[in-house]
Amino acid sequence: MRYLRCVYSLPDLEPVFDSLTWPDEIAEYPCANPPPLTPWLFLLATCNKFYVYVYEYEGTGMLAGDTLTEVIEGMRQERYFHGDNFWPVVEPVLD
Repeated sequence: MRYLRCVYSLPDLEPVFDSLTWPDEIAEYPCANPPPLTPWLFLLATCNKFYVYVYEYEGTGMLAGDTLTEVIEGMRQERYFHGDNFWPVVEPVLD
């Protein structure tokens, strides 16, 4: 988190949800084919905005909206994936 706070100059950025599956959860995971995906989506928030960090795209931070409703709608539309309706990319602050 310290890295993301620094790179995006968002000191109050906090984790909300991620696509991680922990080893103790795997034992409870239903047998499925294919197995769980590698973690790559992370929902983050400041006091007034939501962000999605997409690890797969060379670590891309995106502004997902002001409300959780906007985030959910954007996830349904796969705005983290489709170029024609992409969430706005948050540019890193490079010193």
